[in-house]
Amino acid sequence: MGDAGYDFRIKKEDFGVGFDDGCDTPTGAKMDLDELVEHFRGPLTGLIASWGVPPADAIELCMDTFAEGYLVREKFRGDWGELASTGAWLRGIAYNLFRAYRRRVSAPMEALGERDLPGPSDPGEGTETSRADQVRWAMDALKGDYRTVLYMRYVENSGLAEIAGLLEVSERAVEGRLYRARKALAEQLGGLVSESKTMAGES
Repeated sequence: MGDAGYDFRIKKEDFGVGFDDGCDTPTGAKMDLDELVEHFRGPLTGLIASWGVPPADAIELCMDTFAEGYLVREKFRGDWGELASTGAWLRGIAYNLFRAYRRRVSAPMEALGERDLPGPSDPGEGTETSRADQVRWAMDALKGDYRTVLYMRYVENSGLAEIAGLLEVSERAVEGRLYRARKALAEQLGGLVSESKTMAGES
């Protein structure tokens, strides 16, 4: 997916008056916003995209998550240095923002009515299907857990530790989920290729 030209560098002036270098937690640590962005911008964007959010909107929601996290940083009760704690906290913020986003974008759709909306494209439609399209269709057909880890790991090139922190699981669990997700994706792609060949009259 990539950063689509967006500037992820967060500056003090972006948050207005009252910005400081962090907020003390019970452990005495302070929030390092730049470090959080560095660790989590990729996997968090991938996580949000796996919820069905278009790439550009996923990037915006990711940045909104960091901004909201800074504004409510005094509510964090974990250790800023622990990826598991900060990842789970950021995921909660992101999901709340996603729910608000979903309500905001679904209202115009409901006003139009389902019959006025174009239906989803299908691998069998059209004369040519690119490999990228096949991968996208196959990814969308996967169960949510598999789609999420594939987006986070391969679309956003995220590290296992950051993925584990956001998903609140161990790195070993992430590796196992990735293995099963890759296998499921390969099966989906195999089915799409076979269907395409059949429709084209190939043996």
